[in-house]
Amino acid sequence: MGDVKCVHPGCEKLMNVKKSQLCQRHHEDQEAPSLLRVYLDSYTSPFPQNERYFAELASGVTNVGGEDFRRLRAFGRFLQTYELPEALTWEAIEDALPPSGQSIRSCLFQLGYLFADRGKMDGWHCHLDKRAVRRALERAPQEFSHHVSGFQQWLLDGSVNPKLQLSAAKNEPLSLASRTLVERINMVATFLSFCVTHNTLTLAEINPALISTYQQTLLWQFECKKCGNRIGFTTSRLTGECPQCNGLESYVRTRRLARGTLISYMSVLRIFFDWAKLEGIVIDNPISTICCGGAKSFTVRGDNGEMVEVAEAIRRYDDTVVEKLCAYIVSPRADPEEAMVLYLIIFHALTNAELRNLRIPSLVNAGSGLRDTSPAAEDFEHLHLPSRQISRGNRLLTRTDAKIILAPKALEWLIPILRRFYEKRGRIVKSKDQQHFLVGEENVFRNKPVTKSYVTRIVGRASSRALGAVVSPSDLRRTAADMFAQKSKLRGAILTKMGFSSLSATRFNYLERFPLQPKMAQSTDKNARQPGA
Repeated sequence: MGDVKCVHPGCEKLMNVKKSQLCQRHHEDQEAPSLLRVYLDSYTSPFPQNERYFAELASGVTNVGGEDFRRLRAFGRFLQTYELPEALTWEAIEDALPPSGQSIRSCLFQLGYLFADRGKMDGWHCHLDKRAVRRALERAPQEFSHHVSGFQQWLLDGSVNPKLQLSAAKNEPLSLASRTLVERINMVATFLSFCVTHNTLTLAEINPALISTYQQTLLWQFECKKCGNRIGFTTSRLTGECPQCNGLESYVRTRRLARGTLISYMSVLRIFFDWAKLEGIVIDNPISTICCGGAKSFTVRGDNGEMVEVAEAIRRYDDTVVEKLCAYIVSPRADPEEAMVLYLIIFHALTNAELRNLRIPSLVNAGSGLRDTSPAAEDFEHLHLPSRQISRGNRLLTRTDAKIILAPKALEWLIPILRRFYEKRGRIVKSKDQQHFLVGEENVFRNKPVTKSYVTRIVGRASSRALGAVVSPSDLRRTAADMFAQKSKLRGAILTKMGFSSLSATRFNYLERFPLQPKMAQSTDKNARQPGA
């Protein structure tokens, strides 16, 4: 072989296969499509439905490589010994998951995602939401379980007053996000468990004094000054020794939850007792006399480690942080995915959710029958952002235009970045119907968005390379928005065109600024470069 390198573009490994002049990995990638076709033609299983499942799974995979072929072949052997049901469900998939064997586990989930995309079964997140609601109901004390079940059904039906007798056909209630539903059920279950520990077994016995005690347990806790051991709050001063370090008189009162979290708890309990009053379970709402207004401050950790409350202000980074990130965007060494995410946050004020739901225009226009995934001319001019579905918790559409038009003056340096981004995306995507702009390991096989933490990791990795420190997407978006508001003659009104509501945009006109410092980078990324590298 000599010292001849692999002829695959960008590969630095030595050649292993003389016939193809490729290294072992790229040679297997080249041979994988033909080997998979031969394997499919001869594949059999004692269970007819398993043969159908395997054929549908293999047909939905594109850019088949050597690793994909080995994974599918391992799954084929699994289906020859394990029988899946005729009607596939997520419960059946979870029962079939082996304790080991990542290839088989990933194929089972991929099969479920494929059936969910085709409407043959519920989506994975829908399954998780149902399971979370079921577990939340199980956490409720037995004495109050029937009340929590009734409250949950009332939330699902739109929180309608039963005395009004509204027609469901004419007044369709807005839906409630599943995560919000689970959070509310958990908050109510936690409060009712507290009531049971205080010998209160009916809703009629709950009074403002008990709720005030519950507020104290949410806001405060006792912490050992020597070892940091924490225990629940009691109304009296805690004395005695710490069971962890045997320290005497070492417990001090510290903050447990922020004021905004307490307000969220009280608001949910107010809704719960409103339902109980409508159903005639209680005569009066015990929280009606408790003020649950919006938080006017936020909490930060001071230099000495203590939590300090700061008056309401615009939290933002220094302008030099944005300048260094912009320099990283146009750098030829910048990762194209990181550069595009930073550009969309700084120049278009996209939120984490909007970044995850961005789609490529040519793939959206082609529909589900798409086979050619090469970028079109329109993909270098704008991106598609579908309108968010209105829910009962968020009924305001702040960004109505589905097109995120890329700045014409920036296309000269933006098009090369986009070209490199689309090339990178095309190498990793495995689904023929994937339309989303951002593609990671969790959605290469299905037309689903990446996770919230994926976008946070991209921004953290990019800022670590550009600054040597980590910034958060939300704080970076707020900083860029404040820079736009200060430079524009319209002040905060300019932000209404960038996804901010009128109320949020107006805050940039009069609130003071609270300076934020990027956090020290803790990434183990070997490719991370320090500023100036």
